[in-house]
Amino acid sequence: MTWSFNSARPIAVGRRVVPWVVGPVALVIRGRPLELASPSACPGLLELMSIASVRFDPDLAVGPVFLVLGAAAIVSSLALLAELVFRHTRDMRLAAATGLAVGVSPLFAATLSPPWEAGAFAVCAAGALLVGPLLGWRTRSPRLFACVSLGLLLTAALIVPPWLALATAGAFLTIGVAVPPGAWWSDWNRLGRARRWLLGIAAAAGFALLAVAMLGLSQPGALAGLSPWQALASCTLPRPSPARTVAAASAIGWALGPLALALAALGLFVEAQPAGWRRLAFAAGVAILCLGLAASAGLSPLIALAPSALGLWWLAASGLRELVIAIGHKRVLQFASAAVLVLLPTLEASRLGAEERDDWVRPRGHEKTTLREMRAVVSQVSSSARFVEEDSTTDVLLRAATAGRRRTNRSLTIVPAQSEAVRRALASGAVYAFPSQQENLSQRGFTVEPLAVTVFRRDNVAERIGGVATIVGTRRCQPIGGAWVDLSDAGTHGRIAMVADSEAARGPITIYLGGATAAQPAPDNWPPRTTRGFLFGLFDQRDGKRSDRLVAEAQGIGLPTQHAVLTQPFVVRLTLHRTPRAPLALAVTLGSSFPIGVARLAMGADAAPLTVCDAPPVEILPLGPT
Repeated sequence: MTWSFNSARPIAVGRRVVPWVVGPVALVIRGRPLELASPSACPGLLELMSIASVRFDPDLAVGPVFLVLGAAAIVSSLALLAELVFRHTRDMRLAAATGLAVGVSPLFAATLSPPWEAGAFAVCAAGALLVGPLLGWRTRSPRLFACVSLGLLLTAALIVPPWLALATAGAFLTIGVAVPPGAWWSDWNRLGRARRWLLGIAAAAGFALLAVAMLGLSQPGALAGLSPWQALASCTLPRPSPARTVAAASAIGWALGPLALALAALGLFVEAQPAGWRRLAFAAGVAILCLGLAASAGLSPLIALAPSALGLWWLAASGLRELVIAIGHKRVLQFASAAVLVLLPTLEASRLGAEERDDWVRPRGHEKTTLREMRAVVSQVSSSARFVEEDSTTDVLLRAATAGRRRTNRSLTIVPAQSEAVRRALASGAVYAFPSQQENLSQRGFTVEPLAVTVFRRDNVAERIGGVATIVGTRRCQPIGGAWVDLSDAGTHGRIAMVADSEAARGPITIYLGGATAAQPAPDNWPPRTTRGFLFGLFDQRDGKRSDRLVAEAQGIGLPTQHAVLTQPFVVRLTLHRTPRAPLALAVTLGSSFPIGVARLAMGADAAPLTVCDAPPVEILPLGPT
């Protein structure tokens, strides 16, 4: 008996395995997500899966649930993309390099939340991968064609609810136009075009009702005080928003990077002639329509970019293939080809690691919180509790804690994390906040007090849960403009905060504070790069003699030299400004009480106003047992 080695089988197995290896490699390079994310305005299938997971095991932490969902979505999306690229280029090296470049790029947000971006990208990749087989099934097996098409459209609508209108239109075209005559029954040929269209409309209506019913399980408006129909209408029938659409489109360059865009331009030049202008126009139209529908709902631009990003990365893979072909296949040049293939994911990974941001919102026990703990919080707050919007983890747990609740004497509402909204809610009842918003609101003029919450574990042992606080009042905040304004009592407690309402508000602002005790101000927990926006000077006038330098400064900036703040024994001058992508609220520890003060925007500052608030130190506990 003779035995011969057949290399075809190992190659075939490797071709099937390599696409599924790209995702895990990308996850290892990216690391674990550390940033909190705002909850989705339109929760869909991913939120529903998260709720089902934590309800199945109330002691399961929400962080691992998001990590598993995110890993599954990223691995699936990259495997589908690699398979799509391989079918076009017939080169697994190109497919693996393209998939790895997408996996380590900023396209998939590294947040502690359901993987919305990766889920949308995976649906788009699956649709693109099935385009060819669907065209064949349309004639050979029309029923399979209809079932697969409707299933794909339904999945897209459930993951990204604003795509429901587009998915419903696709369902109408599938049943009323694309399915060939005779697919369902023999009398189909006798139906006129108008009747077939009516049948397509009926199928689209049934599709929409099914999608709305499934989306209703996640109760998108339950925590916002909206009726179910209002919430579903706002998500599935979004109003156009040109501003959001332009903002989402402008993010495409940041999501792909210069090298990927250049390769996509090369790929477009190569693919334009064989594809034809009609196919290109159709693909561009679908991408623009998805962009407009998704961006109009206020979702993340990366979700709206999913169809466009898929097309551009496919073109980038085509351009990369042309570049490798141009280099040649000689042994000496193979090193150059390998370097080009490695260069693309390397540059994408470097862009992700070099992103200059100082406004990261780090978890404070959020990833370890369980449904049992959240149920204890909900049961021990007031009957008409209002929680300030925190992040996606608390949103999912609050939805899970209130889903299927039979008690009607309790209501729970989420308040937007905006000062005016919190003040209005505070005027009509108790308001509660979790750690991130405790820090934010304490620097925006609100007084917070810890709330004692007790939870009983499965063994009936009582534990105290930290990280929940009650908003009990407000403190003084003073908007700072181009004229000098009084800051009396702002520095009484030895700590103030400079607050912006938007990224455009940066300052600088000039503050003079007067007190009876010497002190040395310092930035309170500022990120390292932002500390260059902190400057101060201290003037000692204890002997009763006015500082000539202080008087000269006051005359130079238009502050009356006889102002009370300039006559204090100690005067502190602060010059504060926000650096790009710094946190919106920055606290300053004064080191002592400074009850008298004045402030204004410095000469040459931008016109966007800033606010200075009295912000005494607050102890903020992380979520979880203490």
